[in-house]
Amino acid sequence: MFLWYHYAIYRICPTIGVIYDETKNKKKIEYICPKCKTKELIPTNIVEMLDAADQIDVDTSVPPRFDCPKCNGKMVPIYYIGVKGQVYEYKEN
Repeated sequence: MFLWYHYAIYRICPTIGVIYDETKNKKKIEYICPKCKTKELIPTNIVEMLDAADQIDVDTSVPPRFDCPKCNGKMVPIYYIGVKGQVYEYKEN
């Protein structure tokens, strides 16, 4: 089965020289779309890989985000502690 994060793995990993096997990682981070409230579980190693790649000259106050498959909004983690210790927590308005 080809999932949306497979595209991210195969597109990003070759550029940073890291290969990840998401089938070994059983931990997942719950993401939510603030627009339509769709929830999705994302493998922790995918989120951490993108978080680590974003640490160079990027605003680290924004967590790794993913496109919502239903409304094209940006999904954010409900709760995630970044690779540098930054805590990201989704709070409804």
